Amino acid sequence: MKHINNVHTHLNDIKKVLKQREELYSYFLSRVEFNQLQNKADIRLFFKKPLFYFLRYIIYLPTNLLRVVERVNNKFYLIKMENEIEVLKDEISYMEKKIWKKY
Repeated sequence: MKHINNVHTHLNDIKKVLKQREELYSYFLSRVEFNQLQNKADIRLFFKKPLFYFLRYIIYLPTNLLRVVERVNNKFYLIKMENEIEVLKDEISYMEKKIWKKY
């Protein structure tokens, strides 16, 4: 009986982690989508005021490079979260099958 309780506890812990990962995935997905909207706004600004945009881009080049790294990092975490969610769902289904076989 003690072993079954441990399995249930472990299963509940995995479900909690899955919920947290799904929330984190949602956050990073919204960040990536927001960055895409910012890119569209930057392109529009470039066509409206090309000289001003270019000068500002040169002045803030280090900051712009950091933003590029951040965008790549967010996309990486998005892929990583997708993978973790799949693995957690597989583990939950395995654990549930394991519990049902014991009954």
